[in-house]
Amino acid sequence: MKKSKNQNPRSPTQSVEQAFNNRHVSVVYEKKNPQSPPNPKKNAKTFSPASTRFEDAMSETSDHFSTALAAEIHHLNRIGKSPKSSVPSSAGSEEGGNKVADPQKLKSESIITEAKSSTMSVHWKKDIANKAISTQLAETIKTAILHLSILSSFLHFNMLDTPLYIFNQGILNLSEEVEQSIPAGVVSAALFAINLNNVKIVKSRSTEPFFGLLELFILDHLHHWIELMSLIEKLNDAVQSIVSLIKIFSFSLPKNHLIRPLLSDAKLVLRHFMSPISDSALQVYFSAIPLSPSQTTFHQHFVKKIQKYPIPRVTLGAKNWPECVQTIASHADKITSVAISSNGTRVYSASSDFSAKVFDVETGLELKTLISAKENNNNIECICLSKSNSHLLVACFETVTLFNMNNSKVIRKFEGHDAVVKSVAFRNDEKMFVSGGEDYRVRVWDILTGEQIFCFNHTETINSVAYIGKDMVVSAGEDYIVKVWSLKYSRLLKEMPGHEEVVNEVVVFQEKKIISCSHDTMIKIWSADTPSVLEKKTLDGHGDLVLCVDVSSDGKIVSGGCDNAVRVWSSDGTLLYTFLGHNAPITSVKFSGNAQLIVSGSEDKLIKVWDNSEKLSTYEQDVPEKYIVEAIAISPDGTFIAAGGTEKILRLYSTKTGKFFAKLEGHMETITAVAVCVKSTLVISGSFDSDIKLWDSRTRKLVQSYVGSDSMVSAIAFSLDDDRRFIISGQRNGKIIVWDSRKGIDLKKIKGHKDVVQSVVMTPDLKSICSGCADGTVRVWDIANETTRWVFDRHVASILLVDLSLERKVLRSSSSDGECYFWDLQTGECLEEEPEVKFINQHTSRQSRLEVLDGWLLVGGEMRCCLRPTLKSRNVVVGNNCVASFDDQLVIIDVSSFLTK
Repeated sequence: MKKSKNQNPRSPTQSVEQAFNNRHVSVVYEKKNPQSPPNPKKNAKTFSPASTRFEDAMSETSDHFSTALAAEIHHLNRIGKSPKSSVPSSAGSEEGGNKVADPQKLKSESIITEAKSSTMSVHWKKDIANKAISTQLAETIKTAILHLSILSSFLHFNMLDTPLYIFNQGILNLSEEVEQSIPAGVVSAALFAINLNNVKIVKSRSTEPFFGLLELFILDHLHHWIELMSLIEKLNDAVQSIVSLIKIFSFSLPKNHLIRPLLSDAKLVLRHFMSPISDSALQVYFSAIPLSPSQTTFHQHFVKKIQKYPIPRVTLGAKNWPECVQTIASHADKITSVAISSNGTRVYSASSDFSAKVFDVETGLELKTLISAKENNNNIECICLSKSNSHLLVACFETVTLFNMNNSKVIRKFEGHDAVVKSVAFRNDEKMFVSGGEDYRVRVWDILTGEQIFCFNHTETINSVAYIGKDMVVSAGEDYIVKVWSLKYSRLLKEMPGHEEVVNEVVVFQEKKIISCSHDTMIKIWSADTPSVLEKKTLDGHGDLVLCVDVSSDGKIVSGGCDNAVRVWSSDGTLLYTFLGHNAPITSVKFSGNAQLIVSGSEDKLIKVWDNSEKLSTYEQDVPEKYIVEAIAISPDGTFIAAGGTEKILRLYSTKTGKFFAKLEGHMETITAVAVCVKSTLVISGSFDSDIKLWDSRTRKLVQSYVGSDSMVSAIAFSLDDDRRFIISGQRNGKIIVWDSRKGIDLKKIKGHKDVVQSVVMTPDLKSICSGCADGTVRVWDIANETTRWVFDRHVASILLVDLSLERKVLRSSSSDGECYFWDLQTGECLEEEPEVKFINQHTSRQSRLEVLDGWLLVGGEMRCCLRPTLKSRNVVVGNNCVASFDDQLVIIDVSSFLTK
């Protein structure tokens, strides 16, 4: 039996376009033949290939500069490429159709005219003669002015005149369409800022017109330029261009000038929305601008320019950018180790997918694969970057490989361990390194000769090693003890017992201080140079195993572990702040050399780069920052959201305003499950302490408490009958409990699952329960007999959601790996095709035909905008005109504009 064909969310190797074309009706757009009769609703223009004279104009001497520029702009207007004539009338235009002179337009034309004539001005010639401006810089500025003038004369909304909601790959022959609709001169001009990389231009009387034109371009056309860069598949160059512009304006404008924060925001916009804009160029208008944080300069400036378009409106969400400045999703398995260059420009990683890679922090692009899965069939356990950034150690199975990072070539391989190498560390002078692993041995190597110099023994696996100065090394592992070894005397100097479980990592800082982290959830700071063992400080803040730790040059401490949080501490052990965003245990953390950035790797296969320079207020919401949303549900009429989490309070939010209107207090532990009754105003919540409570959202009072479960509540649901006679809860220990909603007593306790129950639903006839488990199995239970009727085990990952159809007895199940199956509850068979039925679930609305798939919002099966590419289906609920989601924060989005016909 094959998996259902048309329902599968995209896999990590599948494009967004393929996912939607597989699941929904494929939309392929082909512009009408240029020779066909023109649409009477639009200007009748004949589109011809762009002129190639632009490249010649680029090389013209300064005497012919203005003539070439004027000729090119005249050519653009003559062939019908002006913004006025190519914006679809159905979509509207930012400039509008009124012929009345626009003061802003007149000002823009004045600035362009001034910039064009500036290269012939007396000030310009005088600066060149006095060598205030070099001839080379003068040519660079003149070329940039030409580029900016061309772009300012052409760029506009929807340059290809396509339907608004279409993927780039859905445009038939995109490259040919770009060639037909966008002059080659405009495409060349779009890369203008690349030529300004590392160019220092000081503001003066002669260069002031250039800066005026550049500022005008950014304020009026930056969003249009991003659309163009997507169409020509140059978004990565767009990031580099913005970085170049940031550097140029850093020499000429004060920090508080509008342009500087606008460009900084634009860089972050491309980082966070790179995927949707790459998939669809117009998503810069429908996703990036409206869904960027509300108090950022980019959002506030450009959202005013796109008000005429159908865009979503965030009623509750982040006001500023999150601390995560880059997310890299390149590996196919968990990350085992990460490193970051001292200047914060490069990230290095190792993974259980048998590869080691290098990435650019600005763009997130993979720069180099040092070891690929094709040439290696063993896990790469750890890496270590030298202080000079010129060498990298990579430990793979029993071998340590030394790379020259100037050319990415192998210098030497070190063999001698008898089991897996778990840790490596350079000496500061990079002449030696130390390694340790599962053979219980600490080995010290001479890098120049490749020889092993010292070998020390532990009694258990060594998880971490580090150098202390030149003559000592420290090691720790599964014997719970931190040990310091003398290379000068070739013996053990001291043992530091104190941890109660496995020690995962040790780091040396301030010459002879040691920091260690352990399975016992503790972080300890030791001194290595005292006569006796001195435990200086114990940091207690992680709620689970601490797997990794690092120390910055200014004494700050960063740690990560099985609570999925990156925590930053002061040098005296005070918890400063917590970074949230990973969805699995964090296996490795590192500071950049200047401590401005932190890189983390996780079992969720992601690498994240965090801004440590300034704590941004990401969660400026009604819920305090220190609390995490764990569960949400939406009312049947879509008017309010119920959300709960570590605050232990159930909050009710208005979807219209984003403000909470009720705080329902009573839980003693984290709220882990929430549901809203389909046919009443009742809300039910379950918590970590096994407590279940029924609330009335209208009176905002507690109706009933349910006591008797012996495990954390992990899933909860109402029965679908008119009287709401039953409540069903899934438990962490694998049990399913049926409760009498009125009496508050448990009626049935069904056993069978071997792991956490993630989702439950009762059939309308009240005879069966469907459940999904973290072990990947889906079960259908007979309530009366407490027996299993069907077991569906085709999923290979944790089940996120099980869902029922009311029209037919069809069950839908989806899992964390993106797989989705449909099951016939009468025969127990997996259906070949997605049935034409409506489901009751958390991420679709039958009334408004809204759906969220793989982070994208769909209306009637058609893509509208990307909420967040990494959004999981279990973390989103959909109302009739709104969407609410959470991963590290609660977000409520009004999407009524998409539903207006």
